[in-house]
Amino acid sequence: MTKFFCAIIFINLLILNINQSFSQNKDILINFINPKKEFVTDKIELSATIKSNEKVDITSTIAEKIQEILFVEGVAVKKDKILVILNNFEETAILKQFEAELKEAEINYQRALSLSKKGNISQSVLDNRLTEKIRLTGKVDEIKAKINDLVLKAPFDGTIGLRNYSVGAFIKPGDVITTIYDFNTLKVEASVPEAYVDKIKIKDTVKIKLNSSDVVYSGEVYVIDPYVDEKTRTFRIISKIENKKELKPGMMARKILNLDSKESILVPESAIIPIDNQTFIYVIGDENIIKKVQVFTGKRLDGKVEIKKGLKLSDKIVFEGVNKLKAGIKVKIK
Repeated sequence: MTKFFCAIIFINLLILNINQSFSQNKDILINFINPKKEFVTDKIELSATIKSNEKVDITSTIAEKIQEILFVEGVAVKKDKILVILNNFEETAILKQFEAELKEAEINYQRALSLSKKGNISQSVLDNRLTEKIRLTGKVDEIKAKINDLVLKAPFDGTIGLRNYSVGAFIKPGDVITTIYDFNTLKVEASVPEAYVDKIKIKDTVKIKLNSSDVVYSGEVYVIDPYVDEKTRTFRIISKIENKKELKPGMMARKILNLDSKESILVPESAIIPIDNQTFIYVIGDENIIKKVQVFTGKRLDGKVEIKKGLKLSDKIVFEGVNKLKAGIKVKIK
C-alpha cells in the first residue's frame, strides 16, 4: 500500500513539473534582431622586422695599416665625410715625384711648342715632348687613384656604427672597419603567404606596431618580391616608414594590411552557439517557435561575427539568453 501511494505522489510531481515547464516555456520573453549587411575588410597581420633604409660596411680594397680614424661611433655624418685614412706615405712620396716630373715635362713641352712655331725644332721632338707629358699625367692620375682608395669616405648621410679596428691595425680587403646606416627612413620587411600573391599591391597602406608598444606607425608597400620561396611558400614585401626615436633596426614588429572590402552579413557574437565543430543560431520561426539553424562563419571583429552561409536578412535572430532556449519551444517577443 505504501508503495502504491509513493508511486501516485511521484506521478503527480512529474505532471506538476511538466506543467510548470510548459508554463515557463510559454512565458519566455525574448528580443530579436535581423541580420545586417556591413562592409568587412579582409585584414592580414604579419610578423615583420625593422631594417635600416641603407646599410654599408666600410671596408678597404687594399691590404694596408690604418693611419687615421676620423669618426666617432654612433654619430651622424654627412656624405663624403672622410672616415678612415690608410697608410699612404709611399704613395704620397711617389705622387710628389711624378708631379715634379710632370711639371718639368709641361715646361719642356711649352718650350718645344714655342720653338716649333718659329721653325727652330722638328715635329718629332715636339711629339716626343707631348708624349712624355701625357705619360706623366697618366702616372699622376694613377697614383691619385691609389691614394683615393686609401681614403675611406661616407657613401651617404647616415649614422656610424661600432668600430672594429684601431689606428695601426693591419686590414685586408673585405675587413669591415665599421658600418654606416641610414636611419631617417626605415624598411619593414615581412613574409606573406602565397595565397595573398594577387591581393597586395604597390602603395598599399600598412600599419606597423611594435611588439612592445601599442603605438601605430603608417607606411606603404614599395617592394613586392616576385619570387615565392619554394620551402616556406611565402614571398617578401617591404614597406617604408619615417623613423621615430623609439624605432631601431632589428626590432620585431607586426605589419597590418587592409585588403579588399566586401559586404557581408554580421550578427552579434552572443548569438553564436558552437557545438563540436559546427555553429548554430537560434531563429524565431512561424508561430514564434524556436528553430536551430546551422550557419557557416567567417571573420570575427568588434563583437560581431561574419556569416557566410545559413541566414537571410529577414531572419529573426535571438541574441540574448540563448543558453536558456532549445529548439521547438514557443516564446513571446518583448
